[in-house]
Amino acid sequence: MVAADMTALIPGAGPPPARIPRLPVPLLCCMASLPFPGVANDSPWSIDRILNGNEPSTADIPRPGGYPSGVDPVVFLDRDNTLIANDGDLGDPSRVALLEGVPEGLVRLRDAGYRLVVVTNQGGVARGRYGEDDVDRVHREIAGLVDRAADRRGLIDRFYYCPYHPEAALPEYRREHPWRKPRPGMLLQAARDLGLDMTSSWMIGDQARDISAGRAAGCRTVLVGGAEPDPDLEPTACAADFTEAVDLLLATGRPGRGRLPERNELASLRRAIEDLAESGGRANNGMSRGLGMTLLALAGFPFVGAILMLEDTDAFLRWILATAVLLLASIAVLLAGRR
Repeated sequence: MVAADMTALIPGAGPPPARIPRLPVPLLCCMASLPFPGVANDSPWSIDRILNGNEPSTADIPRPGGYPSGVDPVVFLDRDNTLIANDGDLGDPSRVALLEGVPEGLVRLRDAGYRLVVVTNQGGVARGRYGEDDVDRVHREIAGLVDRAADRRGLIDRFYYCPYHPEAALPEYRREHPWRKPRPGMLLQAARDLGLDMTSSWMIGDQARDISAGRAAGCRTVLVGGAEPDPDLEPTACAADFTEAVDLLLATGRPGRGRLPERNELASLRRAIEDLAESGGRANNGMSRGLGMTLLALAGFPFVGAILMLEDTDAFLRWILATAVLLLASIAVLLAGRR
């Protein structure tokens, strides 16, 4: 059995002490590939199936320089009939059509210092009209159309969507979810992911649920479409179209401070955060159990190797150490999942 000996690559370094057994190369490779919690794929094009692969995805659209650190203002954007025309469930990228003035408006918002994040309910997934992969393709098409029309790269920072619906045709999507507007879960997730300042931020959408989600998250809001708003809705402003919405937003000055949530909105925000934390906790526990059991199962292989190497003391110690490492790792992961 070949051992991993890094000293061969370091000039002047001698072999490791005889009492320190070296782990076999196949085991090191196996351990390096394990999906330990908290280790994320930071590729700008990754599609993250967060919360144990069962929750809505986020599609990261790359832009030069990556995402800056710090607290940034953002404009949250509804998708259908705010950015694109959609009279029904849209899962076909070839049918994507930007509304008039959208690319120019997004450029103005970006140049004013706002991040741009799309947040959209996608009940068509729950109804079985199209799949989550179709949603991702539509979002890539929107990002491409916007960038080409604006002659920019990566104008939109991220897309968040919720495929769940309490009356879904597909059982796996049939439930209430903290990401589904009018709940503010998608906005809160984006704030956590990107380090956003919600009190300096806005939500633009054409439906009451968009305004409710924005208000619950502590943002100022613009209702587009020209319809009379619900008297109880109280958006910050109303606009006939996206261009007017941008005009009204920018008229308040460069990223300013948004209003503070009212008392009843704080209660709604607290409930949304608790729902999001509970959902994430259940998923993380599932991940921990799965990883712990995987490590426990893997421990059997080096143990068998140790039995086969009884006559070779050095090899026997290497395999026993590998077994101990995997057992300790599995115990640590399982205990962490119970916290």
